[in-house]
Amino acid sequence: MPRRRSCPRSTCRREHAALPRAGRRGSPAGIYGPREYLKIVEELIKYWSIESLDGLNDLGRKAQEKIMAIPARLERIADIMEQKSRPRLLRST
Repeated sequence: MPRRRSCPRSTCRREHAALPRAGRRGSPAGIYGPREYLKIVEELIKYWSIESLDGLNDLGRKAQEKIMAIPARLERIADIMEQKSRPRLLRST
């Protein structure tokens, strides 16, 4: 059985540097990105009517708040990933 290798961030910088490139390759391959996950989550929240659930206890309200915060979080993640995938221009001063 193959050994699983861990990749702590401090020791595997090359692998982490390749992640934005891997994300760009994933889109044409049909792999979901954060925008697709955002659409899926929004559709499911609407389908299940999570925002309009009433009569929840404290635990239920906390879960509802967490679920309703997921789209905003995915939006931020998508924006960050798109910024990191854009080519950077070097400025000469």
